[in-house]
Formats: sequence, structure tokens, C-alpha cells
Amino acid sequence: MKNYLLFINGNLGLKILKYLLSQEDVNLLGVVLNSTKKRKKSYTNEVKSELSNSKSQIIEFEDNQDTYNIIANLFSITDFGVSVLFGHKIPIELLNTVKGELINLHPSLLPIGRGADPIPWSIIDQKKQGITIHQIDSELDNGRILFQKEIQTNISMNSGDIYDICMSELFQEFIRIRPQWEEKKIKAKIQDGIKTKIHNSTELNNRQIINEDEIGTFGDFLRIMQACSFSDGRRPVLRDNFGKLWEINILIRNCKD
Repeated sequence: MKNYLLFINGNLGLKILKYLLSQEDVNLLGVVLNSTKKRKKSYTNEVKSELSNSKSQIIEFEDNQDTYNIIANLFSITDFGVSVLFGHKIPIELLNTVKGELINLHPSLLPIGRGADPIPWSIIDQKKQGITIHQIDSELDNGRILFQKEIQTNISMNSGDIYDICMSELFQEFIRIRPQWEEKKIKAKIQDGIKTKIHNSTELNNRQIINEDEIGTFGDFLRIMQACSFSDGRRPVLRDNFGKLWEINILIRNCKD
């Protein structure tokens, strides 16, 4: 049996959880959830429902020594750890206690898109979109790469569209490479030495309101619209010079359709 520890959030985290629970060769030691400030209230109950027939431990991640001690004890017997949309950097003192190897499933072509909201920022910065599965080290989204894949996009796609594709691809590719990863048959490669900005989780909020006087080219405006449009219905709004807010709807369709 292979001892696994999960660090999860979001629907992809639940899918990975369900998948590993279905594997007869996996012993799931525990599931670490990000802090209450970074996840929806119902998420804990969703995880508990999946673990109803399991003895796996649930740990709610908090930045304190008690939490660290619990995770360190589990790390000492962890063969394989997987982080899925987990909203925290794992401290180096914990990483040093891991018996096996930890990997992260990340929705960008690292080193492009380090940090929070990689898909929106890649749209704004006009970078390629993709997915990366990489080893976790002491630096954020900096570990050696096990697998990468570019996602083909077009001008009609917003963050929500690209996110859905990335989540599907990360799930399928994790399942595909898992046996090779466990058997240490994948040669991990160092990330390209490209210097990229690491965004935090609050930066994108400042782009949700587009001020009339701040609109540059149409391309700039369109990229902000696409970057700040998500599958859950969130959309940016326009604030005119009188302070009034306006809903914006843009339809982009291929002329051949």
C-alpha cells in the first residue's frame, strides 16, 4: 500500500480525492484543507461526505504549531503527497519532514503564472496557457517539472472557459502519469530561469472595476474583460466618470460560425 496525503481545495481537489479513494493500492492518511478564509463553508462537509467510509484524517490548515505538528507526523510516513489548488505555501520546516515526495497540480505553464490567479494574469500579460505538474520545494511554484502541456486558446475564451479546460486536463494527466511518478520513472526538469512576477490573491480584485478614464486600447480592455470573467458568474463592471457602475456584455464569435 502507498501512503498518500492530500492538500486540496475546489472541485478538482474533490475529484482527485474520489479517484484516490477508489484505488485499492492507496492508503489515504489524511486530507489537509486550506484555511476557512480561503474556502467555501460547505467544502468541509463535502470532503467529510467523500470520507464517510474512510479512516482518513481531516486537517484544517492554520498557521500554528499544533497544525504543523499534526502534518509533520503524517509527513513522516507519507510516500506521496499531492497539492491541488491549495492556497498556502507549505513551510520549509514541514517539507523537511516528508518521507516521500510532494507534487502540485498547477493551471499554468510554469514559470509563467506563479502564485495566485495564473489564468487571468496570463490573459492580461498575453502569455501562453497550460498546465504543470511539478515537485514542491521551499519556493512558491518553483519545483522541478514532471509534466507540462500547453492549452490552445482563442480570443473568445475567458478565464472561466480556460479554467474548466485546465481542471479537466490536470485530472486526466495526473491519473496518466501517477504510475510513472510512483515508480520514479519520470525525470524531473528544472524550470526555465525566466523571471516572472508572483501575484497574490488580492491583486485581481483591483481589476474587477474598470474606470472609464483608465481604458487604453481595445485589446487592453478586452483582456481585462476576459481575465475577470469566471464560470461562477463573476464579471467586471465599468465605472464611468460620474461614478456610476455599468454591466458590460461582449460577444466574440468567429465570423465563419
